[in-house]
Amino acid sequence: MVMVPGADEGSARHLAAQILESIRSGLIREDVPISLDAFVALCVCPAHGKEADVLLRRLDSALCDARALATSVVVYQPGREEGHRRQLAILGDLRRAIAKGELSLHYQPKVDMATKQRYEASKPWCAGIIRAMEPFHRENSYPWRSAPAASSC
Repeated sequence: MVMVPGADEGSARHLAAQILESIRSGLIREDVPISLDAFVALCVCPAHGKEADVLLRRLDSALCDARALATSVVVYQPGREEGHRRQLAILGDLRRAIAKGELSLHYQPKVDMATKQRYEASKPWCAGIIRAMEPFHRENSYPWRSAPAASSC
């Protein structure tokens, strides 16, 4: 973590670019060249918060965005941390459901509505849907919301 008193977003971005350039130059350890890379999350005080715990939480949120977007430098975007909290809750629910054997897999055939035939063999003709036997206690039990989290279980 680097803290720069009095820095604005522009100067923080400039410093982040310099740090990334230094990191990406790599290093040599026992005659072995090692390539390095990094993600940088930026928060500006007081624009993104004044308390240390708030700024750290928001840095973590921006870092999640940087990794997900494969972008080197990301500035905190207000409102994004709620989505990250929701994803963490879904991930916890999925892990518990897996541990307790509470998931079931259902297959849904894909049919060409014009011909009423299954898709040809070269195309996937069946979609797998994983559902919890008991819905999650949140509104997040929809497969399109839990699929990104499920890929990391």
